[in-house]
Amino acid sequence: MFIFNDISSKDFGITIISDNHLDKPKRNIELVQVHGRTGYVVVDNGSYENLSLEIQIAIDATERIDLVTTIEHIYKWLSTNDYKKITFADGVSFSAILTSDIKIDKFNDNVATAKLTFSCF
Repeated sequence: MFIFNDISSKDFGITIISDNHLDKPKRNIELVQVHGRTGYVVVDNGSYENLSLEIQIAIDATERIDLVTTIEHIYKWLSTNDYKKITFADGVSFSAILTSDIKIDKFNDNVATAKLTFSCF
């Protein structure tokens, strides 16, 4: 379960299959080669690159209007113009924005899977 923009994934019948929310971002450093010196000079920019957060989800619309409508509601929920807070059940949170399209793999009339990719810090 995760909460994005103050709305729970449970509200859409979403179950997380897998995710990488415990990964840590890469440090924003430059390695500069200096002629005549062994080893690089490290320039630490004091920041981190954004983390690419991938969440594989299952969508169960059995208790909702229908799968197509549920997917439309999910798309509207996740489509924001700016970073929004995303928080996982274990309390880990980020500022995140959806950066991928949502490709649906439909199992039947009520169940599908999808992969979501967010850029986070």
